Amino acid sequence: MQDPIAQSFPLFITVPIFGFMLIVILAHAARRDRYVNYLLLSCWARFSITNLHEYTLQPLIGGFSVIALSSFLIVAAGLWVLAPRALADRRLLPFYVLIWVSAVSAFVNQGWMGAVNVSLKWLFLMVFAVAAYRAVRANGPASLFRPLALAFVAPIALQWLSILYDVRAPNYEGVYSYIGGNLHQQSFAIMILTFLFVTCCSVWLTVPGAVFRLLIAAAGCGFANYRTAILAGALPWGVFLILVTMRRVAPRQRIVVASVLGACVLAAAAVISTGMQERFADIGMAVDKGAALMQPPDFFTFQEQRMFSGRPYLWSQYIESYSQGTVINYLLGYGPESWSQRFELYAHNTFISTLYELGILGVAALSALLLVSVGTAMRARGSQRWILLSFHFTFFILNIGTMPLWTLEGEILYALLLSQTWFQAELSRRPVSRVVGARLPLTLTASTQ
Repeated sequence: MQDPIAQSFPLFITVPIFGFMLIVILAHAARRDRYVNYLLLSCWARFSITNLHEYTLQPLIGGFSVIALSSFLIVAAGLWVLAPRALADRRLLPFYVLIWVSAVSAFVNQGWMGAVNVSLKWLFLMVFAVAAYRAVRANGPASLFRPLALAFVAPIALQWLSILYDVRAPNYEGVYSYIGGNLHQQSFAIMILTFLFVTCCSVWLTVPGAVFRLLIAAAGCGFANYRTAILAGALPWGVFLILVTMRRVAPRQRIVVASVLGACVLAAAAVISTGMQERFADIGMAVDKGAALMQPPDFFTFQEQRMFSGRPYLWSQYIESYSQGTVINYLLGYGPESWSQRFELYAHNTFISTLYELGILGVAALSALLLVSVGTAMRARGSQRWILLSFHFTFFILNIGTMPLWTLEGEILYALLLSQTWFQAELSRRPVSRVVGARLPLTLTASTQ
């Protein structure tokens, strides 16, 4: 299941493209607040570094690669921009519970380095989410999502160059994808979903502009050929297409037009799935077998072992290993990032990986984080509620089929989703003038949580 690392584009192609976009981003940053500037430059840095992975994966200082060091520097820069007291927001409590469970699990399993790495990832997500929330709360969503689209221009352009010159990135199954020299099709596909989220938050787009971006996102996911991302992105793609089209329709005609559009979206999905029948054939097989797939790894047939790129078989191995532990292991798992000591491949499922590493308490804490966020999204008003809920569903699907929280691209996506969820929920309870443009302390009183 471990895919070979894709080949980077030559420096004479990658550097000018990312260098030009840096100039454009800096020109926009000069007119923005510090939160937007931080998010813009951080996304540009992350996307450019992963595109140059043949160079940035090499050890540099103390055995750490440029990619690893950049993650630490982005977190440090975020803390400097925000000030540490910004992380006292009550909405971050579920993250601290997860960090606490990781620390306790590391203590009982004597695996401190894993706890440090996991805590750094959670800290990255928290810093990014708070910075994005402050940006949209100060000046509205347009102040962030309009310029943030620029960060995706270079990687998307490189993807189209890889299509033009037929530069393919193979995986272990022999399935090819076009990801523009990115590190891995998973991280690139999640980045395209982040671009889709930025598009769906850009409610000021005209219908042609919105449709154009939706087509770019759909093509990006399709050519990346990452099955989980294609399935996960289908719902918000269809939801936003219907919502943006409804703006031009008279209120009394919207039900009819929405029904027709919904039927067209379903028909298009059926045509696409037929064209990619081989890639999605496992879904029918899984439905047919149902609960029979919940079995020990020794009982999997050769065909079942290859289903969904071997994911059910891999999950079974993790669960079997977890079930052989002690009561402490049941509660707290085997320690953060302990999977690497026993398995060659990561679990490709956030919940199963968390169960193995952090036990029942870890799964409960992670589930609480996701459910609280969904509950907050339910309080949003109008079309924003459906956009947010569709993306929370998207993120859930990603966690079932892969591990978005294992990569910084996934953390960027969830951080932006959380920031918009918090903002829209607050906006539904307070007048716009009291929220947008108000430079209030981030730690709110109990009445505004």
